[in-house]
Amino acid sequence: MKRLALMVLMLAALASPAFAQYGGLGLFSDVQGNSCNLTDAGGTIQVHVFHILNPGEESSGSRWKMVPPAGAVWVYLAFSSTFSSIGQADSDISIGYSGCLTTTTYLGMAFWTSAVPGGTCTYVTITAPLGGEAEGTDCDFAAVILRKSGVAIVNPDAGCQCNIPTQPSTWGQVKALYR
Repeated sequence: MKRLALMVLMLAALASPAFAQYGGLGLFSDVQGNSCNLTDAGGTIQVHVFHILNPGEESSGSRWKMVPPAGAVWVYLAFSSTFSSIGQADSDISIGYSGCLTTTTYLGMAFWTSAVPGGTCTYVTITAPLGGEAEGTDCDFAAVILRKSGVAIVNPDAGCQCNIPTQPSTWGQVKALYR
């Protein structure tokens, strides 16, 4: 019986880090984080970055790069943040949060200039510096992978809006989606 209890305790200790959550990064056109629709008509573009944390999630830092939309010619200018950062947002930036965050927090703003505007429904994304998912640190300063981070939609049209309010529907309309 003692052996079984010890084995269960060991498995629980090994599995518990797998259940930890560290949030994801979101890209928005405004400092309030209300809209992920960006307009690229040429000129300066601001992309606001948030670390989005749900209740029970925590993080003490992140490392990522921002990828401009395919087909556009964007030139990276700068990243502005109140947190300490090392590197450039277009290639490899690390941000230390000066403590353990437990709520969604504004990280800063990337400035780009658009020489050739992007097409309709293209995307600005966040990845790890060498590709894949963005990285972070938990509040014990261990390296973690952030869950899938959001994208910003550049020059959205009716088919690719990210700010669509909820629409009333009937139960029949919902069931039809799964037939």
